[in-house]
Amino acid sequence: RQHLLIPKVVLENNLSIRAFYEIKFAVDGRVMDVKIIRSSGNQEADMEGLKLIRRMPNWLPAQLHGQRVPATYNLPITFKPE
Repeated sequence: RQHLLIPKVVLENNLSIRAFYEIKFAVDGRVMDVKIIRSSGNQEADMEGLKLIRRMPNWLPAQLHGQRVPATYNLPITFKPE
């Protein structure tokens, strides 16, 4: 959260907007690919969410039957005035 920049449209209009992202993880928990699956309707917010996800540290790897496997996760990000 400390690295998230709130878009101007949110602050200026006292709005709350949400975008949904699909994140693909490698077997070691690294973010391999990110795409927007539902836009917030604001390009600045959408791009800020992509930037934030790409900067995330590795996640705990997904496992199936005790073996690490690639995984896909859908993540909503809500932008709202503080």
